Amino acid sequence: GINVMGDNHCLIAFNKSLCYKEQDVVSNQANNDYGSLFFRYNGNDYTFTIKDELISISGTEDKREQRNIFKLPCSELQNDHVQIKYDKANGTYYISTIASDTRVNQKVLQQSTGSPFWSILPNNSEIFMIGRFSVKFKK
Repeated sequence: GINVMGDNHCLIAFNKSLCYKEQDVVSNQANNDYGSLFFRYNGNDYTFTIKDELISISGTEDKREQRNIFKLPCSELQNDHVQIKYDKANGTYYISTIASDTRVNQKVLQQSTGSPFWSILPNNSEIFMIGRFSVKFKK
């Protein structure tokens, strides 16, 4: 129980039987690691570990708080500026963009309008967005 001692103080009984042991904890999420994204901006290095089969690259204007969104510290990028997906069936990564000026390894990607247009994303690729931001992809 809780014993109120006065002056904003209380005493709470601690039940040691409620302590968990590492072997008692079972995660319901697989420990997926599908690759990483690397970004350097103003002398700072940012690393994003891909833990989901579909991730997005957005800017600071994106107000969603999800683990599959890599938010770059810039306001110029749109929400879901770039999306990357992993196809488990064939072990291939794909990339899609809503912008007209996104490049992968210096090759311009086709802009998605409506539904995503997916292009193969090779390992060790450089994703270049709006002529200013470069993100490296490694699986």
